[in-house]
Amino acid sequence: MTETNLLNIKFFILGVKGLFRGQHLFSSLKDCGADVEIVFGFDGSKQLPLNIKEESVKSQFYYGRSLSGGEHACTLGHTLMLRKGLSSKCSLAVFLEDDVLINDMELFLELILSLNWEQPSLFSLYSNPGSILSLNTSKPKSAANRNYCIPTGTVAYAMTKPAMQSIIKNEIKRGFKSYGFQADYPLYYADTISFFYVPNNFVKLSNSDSLIGARGKPANLKSSRLLRILSIYSLASYFTFGRQYSSLKAYVMFFHGRKLALIISSFKNVALIRD
Repeated sequence: MTETNLLNIKFFILGVKGLFRGQHLFSSLKDCGADVEIVFGFDGSKQLPLNIKEESVKSQFYYGRSLSGGEHACTLGHTLMLRKGLSSKCSLAVFLEDDVLINDMELFLELILSLNWEQPSLFSLYSNPGSILSLNTSKPKSAANRNYCIPTGTVAYAMTKPAMQSIIKNEIKRGFKSYGFQADYPLYYADTISFFYVPNNFVKLSNSDSLIGARGKPANLKSSRLLRILSIYSLASYFTFGRQYSSLKAYVMFFHGRKLALIISSFKNVALIRD
């Protein structure tokens, strides 16, 4: 692998000024000839550039709770990286949080280079098994497999230029905002891009504490939880509220897709225990 091969890729490392943990990651990428930029996001313990009370209406609907300042800050930071990736000349942007450890940088970069950069795609490089809904059971483990639910985990992921362009166009066209959504991932992303997960053993997390901190408090529901569940999964909630923030496809990938992924993951875990 030569430095020339990396010319169309840009790496962004998200951290908080004064609390940055990614110096070794930054240096390792630089040593391999990668174009890498540190992006200082937002400190959730300080004033954030959004109306948290206003956005809590959205988060209470999608997550059944308000988001904490740390969660809002995380979303704002990833939104900032997305815009930096779009404005850069790269064909593929790789977004990394500053507590990422990569145990074999050469092989990790080869993996990145093997991805298809032409389609509007987001590649999860560090995946939660409970948010993977895949039909690609016959593909080799090194391949990027399609994920049919909206995944969780923003530790490490890559986005193609067409994906970044389509997300921003959708935001402008329909007035969508990432505010009020968790960083992984605003629902409307799924309106115009495809999700993939890339199985690998290269990306790890350090043992440092999360900068997000405690999660927000559960919502004080006006109706029973059973009624909320029925409304969500019958799609009634989409037509009364959800369509303001995404397509029906994205709504189903979020609620139904994630639930199905969790169920399948649970069954797999039970089967492994029995074996």
